[in-house]
Amino acid sequence: MYPFIRFINYVSIILFLSFLFFTYYQFGDSVIVDQKGELTTKQNIFMYFAIVFVAFNVLLRILKSQVNKLPFSKMALPNKAMWTDSLDSREALLKVFHTWIDSFSVVINLTLSYILFVLMMINTMKTGSFSTYQPVLIICLVFAAFWWLVLLIRLSTKKLYL
Repeated sequence: MYPFIRFINYVSIILFLSFLFFTYYQFGDSVIVDQKGELTTKQNIFMYFAIVFVAFNVLLRILKSQVNKLPFSKMALPNKAMWTDSLDSREALLKVFHTWIDSFSVVINLTLSYILFVLMMINTMKTGSFSTYQPVLIICLVFAAFWWLVLLIRLSTKKLYL
């Protein structure tokens, strides 16, 4: 499962960066945020927000590389005895964290790609608004919040599976 999640993660990063560069190319000096054109922002301010999300992806990569160095025996983990019992269980715990970080990155990148797609539709086609696409956006954000619970549930299981 982990190689598949890792592959999907790389695809989502490429998709997000592609949408980011394509939308930046499509925007003029100002970015229309709603269909009526009442809410606009300058292109450089939009890019500052985009840089924050690129930095978030970089921070997730750094976090993933540093997970191996965490002292799990000193952390407050559910079922800590099971997860720190042997080398195999520690490797399983690392795989759980790596898979969770990659899948969380997928959720965030797909949500951001969707937001960029909506902005592109509003600015190039002059159709739609965030209220038109709001149900899908709410589902993405709820799923991103739910993903934190997935980690806690996974760590609370009694079985050791990968």
